[in-house]
Amino acid sequence: MKKTLFIQSNKKQYVGAVLAKFAAERHRQNPNDFTVEIMEVEKIPIFKEYEHVSFKRGNELRSFDPDDLQTFTLTRLMPPELMSYAGRAVVIDPDIFALSDISPLFDLNLQGNALAACRKKDAWDSSVMLLDCTRLP
Repeated sequence: MKKTLFIQSNKKQYVGAVLAKFAAERHRQNPNDFTVEIMEVEKIPIFKEYEHVSFKRGNELRSFDPDDLQTFTLTRLMPPELMSYAGRAVVIDPDIFALSDISPLFDLNLQGNALAACRKKDAWDSSVMLLDCTRLP
């Protein structure tokens, strides 16, 4: 099964993404366990189309600002398509650094769910997610 760690990034957080990639690869026991890719929002054409386009978030009207620190947020939904809806992906923010081998994350029992994320007080924390790409077409 194909396994890929995707690190979200933009030009403002690219150094953090490179460090996150280094940490994941450094602690990986077997280089064949998973690959690592940095998703740079500036290199994804569809985001150019939405620069300064307004959208509603809750009761608030916002626009996609290419200079926002977290422009990469929507890239967390791209791995299933990038992996041709096969295998599993772990998606992390650029400020998440592995302190040990993350390979076991890919094999977590999702108990029939398509993804896993950590629970915060009253919401889900999507800064680290496991996606079963076969179930997210």
